[in-house]
Amino acid sequence: SFIKEEQLKHLEMREKFWKFGLYSESAMNSAIQQIYGWKRIGEIKNQYSSYYKVNYDIVVRIRPDLIYLKTITLDMIDLEKINNLHSFDDPLMACEIAIGNNKNMDVYFGLCDWLLKNDLPPNNPRLVGHKGKYNVDSILSTYLFDICKLDRAKSNFSPNDYYRIFRLHKQGTYK
Repeated sequence: SFIKEEQLKHLEMREKFWKFGLYSESAMNSAIQQIYGWKRIGEIKNQYSSYYKVNYDIVVRIRPDLIYLKTITLDMIDLEKINNLHSFDDPLMACEIAIGNNKNMDVYFGLCDWLLKNDLPPNNPRLVGHKGKYNVDSILSTYLFDICKLDRAKSNFSPNDYYRIFRLHKQGTYK
């Protein structure tokens, strides 16, 4: 299943993101579209599950602009935790991939709704390395690990295991 939608302004979320320190217009738009997209992915998954009466053991959320160089096998995944790629910015979270059980991934996809009802803590230890400002990685990790109290699996994925096509194309290194 898929949904094609126009990018929405999400004025309520924009107002919150100004408070979080996302002062760049492009960073704010990117964050809003990602977080709203996760909400819609969760909704599609749940509609499909309900319609076909299936319950997922494993839910995988990936970016469409990545090429994976390493085979992902079940022995790399702890389904009781959130599994994701290592990030250079925040060693606790990266937004490129998330794998988990159905329940934990429903929490993951719930970030948008949670953000619209709540504020993130202003003095968060996850902001170290972000110059005291939130980005999508730190918003997601704060929500999942501090607010929802989920556990993160030991990362078996490194930045060397994938290419981000857009970044490499921009640098002229992707053919």
